[in-house]
Amino acid sequence: MRNTLSICLFCVTALSASSAQVLNGTEGEKVIFQAAVKTMGTFSFNGAVIGDVTNGQGTLNLDRRFTGRLQWDSSTGLFSITDLKKEDSGEYRVQNNDEGQPKLSVYKLTVYTQNEVLKGEIRKLEGKLGELGDQDRHFEGKLGELGGKLGELGGEIGGLKGGIIAVSVLVILCAAVVFLFVIRRQRQLKNDMEELLRDKELKRDGVRGIEDGESSKMMRQEGVMDTEM
Repeated sequence: MRNTLSICLFCVTALSASSAQVLNGTEGEKVIFQAAVKTMGTFSFNGAVIGDVTNGQGTLNLDRRFTGRLQWDSSTGLFSITDLKKEDSGEYRVQNNDEGQPKLSVYKLTVYTQNEVLKGEIRKLEGKLGELGDQDRHFEGKLGELGGKLGELGGEIGGLKGGIIAVSVLVILCAAVVFLFVIRRQRQLKNDMEELLRDKELKRDGVRGIEDGESSKMMRQEGVMDTEM
């Protein structure tokens, strides 16, 4: 009987791990786990319980790594973590016992640094720029085909000089239009990329400023305590 129970528990655990929901977060931001516990249940990180709800009362100071950052909303029953850190990446489990029968929700959280997010967005912009280049080359190929057909048409006209001049002018005008289109699109993408870089630098500087301010505050508090002693 005990062996059968162990096998069942193992199967449930394996099934839960395979159906884990994937979450992504960024350092300094907040993540909410969309599995409510209103009266009875637990919240764990990598197998260790970090939050507990009993009779509608939440206990969150079970792991000092999450002190002041782990939250439980009694109105919604949702757990959340603020001021995310890189080391918060891992497996989270919400065990809901509200209705007497346990319900398990598993989450795989990956926390990225500001630099990693910035690099990812730059790669996306570069990919879009590459796609634009492919579209431009395709357009240029079509224009070349059009030029060839116009050349054939000019030859069929009978080699008249006026017809050749007209075709040449048309080809030159089409090429000029394509050139201006490509230049404008590339300039627009470049401006978008520079604006994104500026926004991310300002955000990162803001996070560093907050961290420096908190460090200075802690140093001042320690100085006051040393003086009093």
